[in-house]
Amino acid sequence: YHYIVNRRSGLVMTAQSNKEGAFVDQNKAVGSDLQAWEARYFTSGGTKYYVFRLAKTNYVLHIPNGSNKTGVQLRARKYAQVSYQQWRISEALGQWVRIRSRKHPSKYISVRGDSNGERADVIIQDYRSSNYDSQLWAFIEMNFK
Repeated sequence: YHYIVNRRSGLVMTAQSNKEGAFVDQNKAVGSDLQAWEARYFTSGGTKYYVFRLAKTNYVLHIPNGSNKTGVQLRARKYAQVSYQQWRISEALGQWVRIRSRKHPSKYISVRGDSNGERADVIIQDYRSSNYDSQLWAFIEMNFK
């Protein structure tokens, strides 16, 4: 399992609960199962796609209703094998990567308002070529069982 750490804030992607539909925000790393994500990948048409599963659940990182609206907060939902639960990892800058939606390739995972505060929403947002640290993430292995 991994923490998914935001470059701007240094905080980690966190589900608000282990219930279906839980909102995802960012918080300090405390080793919680609500912060433990398993990256599983598959290949389709020669492209590698990822699904990020929350520990001890069958819930994955999910764009509600497959929306393409900037600012939509991500949730943890049961995996339904749909493109708005599937992600590409691209544009590595050292250990930092961008994570973009398979369904909406112009949308990237980010933090609302470029916040570096705890409990700030994890959202989708259009690609940014400057002031983009909130769109960069690192996968840090965690000691979790």
